[in-house]
Order: sequence, then structure tokens, then C-alpha cells
Amino acid sequence: MKITMQKDRPSGLTYRTTRKRSEVESRYQSLGTHVPIQFRQLFKWLLKESDDFPDLTEAINYELPIQRITTTGGANTNVEIPSTPNISQMNSTSTEDSLQQLIENVLSSNGHNNSYKHLTATKPPAEGFLPVPTVEELKSSFIRNRYFIDDQQIFSIHQAIVSAQPIIVDGPPGTGKTELAKQIAIAMGLDVKNRNHFGKLFCTPDVSKDESIYSWNDAKRLMDQQLIKDLATRLNFDKLLEIYQRVANNTYSERYLDIKVLLRHCIIPFRSVILIDEVDKTYPEYDNYLLDILVNNNFEIPEYGSMGRPNRTDNEDTTNRPIFVLTTNRERDLSGPLARRCKPVWFNYLPENLEAKVVEAKCEVEEMEAGQVAQFFKKIRINEQLHLQQPPSTAEVIETINAIVNNAEHCFVNGFNANIIFQHHCHWIKNRRDFEVIHDRYTDASGNWKEVI
Repeated sequence: MKITMQKDRPSGLTYRTTRKRSEVESRYQSLGTHVPIQFRQLFKWLLKESDDFPDLTEAINYELPIQRITTTGGANTNVEIPSTPNISQMNSTSTEDSLQQLIENVLSSNGHNNSYKHLTATKPPAEGFLPVPTVEELKSSFIRNRYFIDDQQIFSIHQAIVSAQPIIVDGPPGTGKTELAKQIAIAMGLDVKNRNHFGKLFCTPDVSKDESIYSWNDAKRLMDQQLIKDLATRLNFDKLLEIYQRVANNTYSERYLDIKVLLRHCIIPFRSVILIDEVDKTYPEYDNYLLDILVNNNFEIPEYGSMGRPNRTDNEDTTNRPIFVLTTNRERDLSGPLARRCKPVWFNYLPENLEAKVVEAKCEVEEMEAGQVAQFFKKIRINEQLHLQQPPSTAEVIETINAIVNNAEHCFVNGFNANIIFQHHCHWIKNRRDFEVIHDRYTDASGNWKEVI
């Protein structure tokens, strides 16, 4: 007997009489990830033992309004996520039960190392962790690890840690700015090889929030949708409808949210250190993203909401806040609101006495030779007649002396030798014009160093 119920028909569709249910199913499967809004009404007709089926060709051609599962837009907050089905009450085979359980596992927000739930469970170091090291503890740790800066800089760093404010380190390249973040982490007892203890963001002109704050894992989402679709073809239509409802509501779930380095350290429930290297290379609008992260230690995700440290309160202990260390070579000025909220630490080329200590400690040369090396490079830097575009930094001095020491033929066996240092100019002269003016000013006709240090 033919059964038709005109009053229940969804509007806007044409209908045809057919018993080819397999054709209807095939048409439905060709919809892919595009789920019509009138999906429930269509399924009422598909589930009826009727000869009158809606023509799904119109749905495929998008003549119906549709809710698309794509990489843009927000989640549909008007639809309730169905509760987890009670598998024991299903009238299905054990195969269907196992498939249903597998789908439930796929749709859950469990699991990956970049998820909010995983990060909030991160544990601090078991021993030696100092959320707020004293000035003396900072200084002794720096000296122990052969990192030399003056006492005023150490005091400024300590004040930034105590007040839970970001540190902006300004200075020329090669003066130890990047190394400072690692040394602060070591002084606090953190493991710099553990990305939950020490984070690094190396800035580029096109760095974006997707690379540094958060992104949606579209590949995982599409793989899940395809898996669910493949599995759902083996279930009845009632379960299929429920599965697609859950997919639509889990489009922007925690499962597909990848938390990147900056937001990651705002969520971790203990104090960590984050290096934002060469922040001046970013585009000016990026300062607005940084401001929310650095000052409020959270970030507003449009599809998800505000995300930051768990159980945060206005009067919370600041020793749980992350320490952000920003470095700049002053390629551009940071925005006023961002610069105002950071504690500045100015680096320059090391004074002669500190550079001698660095060379002695890191290059394994005698104290006298280390002093002469420091004096040699200081003379190069302060000569105003040279107008060097890129004076040799401490990092380049260390590289030069290590290259000489590692070369047995040119080692300082007979004391300091300025000519040998100039022969290794490829390590400390990085600009052709600088090489030409140094060569003309300090060498004789045969190319040997003519000045005495």
C-alpha cells in the first residue's frame, strides 16, 4: 500500500515516486561534508516505508540553505550536542556497537599534546625550581654557566621577574640577547630542552597568530569526517543522523584546536620562560596580538572563547605567570602600549674586562691572551674613523678565537698574535666595506697587521 503524508513534506523540494532506496543512499553519500539544514526532515522521509522520496538532486545542487562544515565561520551554538548514546540500549549487532564506540572516540576531545586538557596537567620540575630567584641566585647561575653581564642588567632582570612583566632586550646582534632567555630558565631550575619549560618563537615578517598562538587542525577534522562517513554507511539512518549532528557541533571542538607556543605557556600552570626572538621583524599589527598574550596571559579565540591559565583570578599569585623575553635589533619601534608594559634591558658590546672573561671561559685561552683579544676588538669597535657598518660582536669574537685555538698551526703558542686574528677575518668581518676600511687602515702592503696592540 502506498503511503504519502503531504503535510509532513519539507517545503522547497520536488518529490518523485521510487523504490530505489540504494539510489537515494548513493545520492546522500555524494553530499560529502555539506549537510543540509533540513537534514532531519529529509531523514524522516527517508526512514518512512514510502514510495514517495524527496529528490536529493536539488540538495546536491545547493538549492536548499546549507550549513557547511568548512575551515571558516563559527560553530552553530543553537544546536545541542546530543548526549552520548547508551550503547547497551541499542537494538544493534555487536559490530554496530563497536563502530558506534569507535565514532564516539573519534568525536571526543581527548588526547593530543597541544590540547588544553593536556597542558593544564603539565607538572613543574621536581627539584630546584625557583619561580622567583634572587639577584644573587641569578648572578651565580649566570657566572656558573659562563654568561657575563653587569650587575645593573641583572638587577633589571630580577625586577621584571618579580613584577611578572615581559623583558624587552635591546641591543646590536651578537651581544647575548637570545642567550639571556635560556640563562633565566636555567637559573630558575627549568629544563631548556623541555618545550613545556622553555618556549621559543623566532619572528619573521610574515609570522601570524596561526603559527604562534593557535590554529585549527583542518586536516584532522576532514579525516575524522571522512572516517565517520565511511563508518556511518554501516549503521542505520537513525544513528547516521545523530553522528552528523555531532560532527556539525564539534567542528570547532578542542579536538581540532592546536595551541601554539605563546598561548601554550599561558595555559601551563607553573612559571615558564618564553623567548620571542627579533620581535622587531614582525609587522606592526602583530603587537596587538602580543599585548593580550603578554599582559593578560590569555587570548580570545572567536570560535572557542577566552583561553588562558586555568583557575585564573584577579588577585592571583604572580609567580605563576610566564616570563616573556623579547629581543629586538631595533629594525622598527614597538608600539607604545607594548613597549610601556615591558621592562627594558639594554645590551651593548661588552666592556673590555667582561669580554676578556668570556673569551677566557669559552675559548680556553690564558688570561693574558684573553685580555689582549678583548683589547684588540675594543680598539676596532671604538675607532670612529672606520665607521663600521657591523662592528664585531662578542659572539663573533668567540667564534674567531675558537677557530684559531682549534687550528694547531695558528694557536697562541707564543702569545697573542694580531696578524693571525686578521687572517681569520672571515669570522668577525661580515661586511665587504668594513673589510676594506680595516684592511686599508691597519695592514701594510704585504697584508700583515702593522699596529701593535
